[in-house]
Amino acid sequence: MADHLELADLMLDAYVGTIDYEGETPEQAVEEVGGYLEAEAYLEVSRVAVSNGVIQCAVMMSRIAGLPLVGFVMTRAVVKGRGLASALLDVATDAVWATGAEEIRAFITEGNLPSEAIFAKAGYERIATYGN
Repeated sequence: MADHLELADLMLDAYVGTIDYEGETPEQAVEEVGGYLEAEAYLEVSRVAVSNGVIQCAVMMSRIAGLPLVGFVMTRAVVKGRGLASALLDVATDAVWATGAEEIRAFITEGNLPSEAIFAKAGYERIATYGN
């Protein structure tokens, strides 16, 4: 349960004030993280950066129907812009490739320019755009 709470705290800190924040409460963030950990977590290739005992950044990979998917990229507001998310995405992506995977997917909210830049830098290519 401690992992749920730490990751939920990171999620809120990372998303509040961004295009991906939809007004989630701390309880909803705990639910979201719990659902991820119970249903689709691919922890063997997920990565976190910790400083002073606190998770500062996380790239949480998923595996859905056998296909690797970047589930969450979260960085604490106070350390954004320092390259943590980019570095962790590279390490997580390399870990997925090392398993023999031939494809990795990610869904990014259109207009989330920081995420779009991080994924482009990591070599991800846009293959489709979904409308509302």
